[in-house]
Amino acid sequence: MKPCRNFQTILLLAAVFWVNAGNAQTIPNAGFEDWPGGVLSGWETSNDPPTYVNVTKSAEAHSGASAVRGEVINIGAGFGFPPQVIADPGFPINFRPAALHGWYKTSLMTGDLFYVSVLLNKGDLGVGVGTLPVSTSSTVYREFVADIVYVNAETPDTAVISMHIVGLTGYATTGSYFIVDDLSWGAATEAKEHETGTPARFTLKQNYPNPLNPSTTIRYGLPNRSQVTLTVFNTLGQQVAQLVNGDMEAGFHEVKFDGSGLSSGVYLYRMQAGSFAETRKLLLVK
Repeated sequence: MKPCRNFQTILLLAAVFWVNAGNAQTIPNAGFEDWPGGVLSGWETSNDPPTYVNVTKSAEAHSGASAVRGEVINIGAGFGFPPQVIADPGFPINFRPAALHGWYKTSLMTGDLFYVSVLLNKGDLGVGVGTLPVSTSSTVYREFVADIVYVNAETPDTAVISMHIVGLTGYATTGSYFIVDDLSWGAATEAKEHETGTPARFTLKQNYPNPLNPSTTIRYGLPNRSQVTLTVFNTLGQQVAQLVNGDMEAGFHEVKFDGSGLSSGVYLYRMQAGSFAETRKLLLVK
């Protein structure tokens, strides 16, 4: 017996609903394979041809045939114009992901950061945010994980992902670049895990929680006894707090940062120990 026309209609509607529900959990062109007419599909970029083009298709893919490459270019008078790849005004989402994952290569001049951010909204209401700054270069693909911190119990309907290069004290430097491939939603890092013993190298961890309101914990590791400074400063380069300044034993350490007296916004924290120096970003939301 053939199914009735109404039943066929129900099946069709169910299939359409399933596809749309799936699309609401999928990052558009997440593998950066689609470049119709040489333009990256599903994303806005900092390109303004023919004046300048600093986001291009790259054959250095983590998987598939292509990835996206963004490079700081000189557009005159020594001004470094930074690349940006952004899903704006956003794409649909109907669940609460724990983190944004992706794979990257970088070549960063001193003082430059490769920066990934994800914002989750419900209408005009902010629901969650995740950020990840990268300050070291890598000639091989590494995975990044931008953990998402939720500020309320809402389920988002829109996600905005941004990837760009910023200069810590001014303009980004010509020649710094990133290559990104294979974005996905995934599990968060074990940010609360407490390591023991002595690390094999100097490390500066991403603060947790991030964003903070108003306090957070910053963890770092020392392979040997070292003179350590750990400072927090604003995006103008002005120091707002000094958390560590002294001789510290080898091992893992943690320090609290209280932003009660500061306004909401992006701040930077920088650790120096001997020849080691690393900078990360934190986000204060009140």
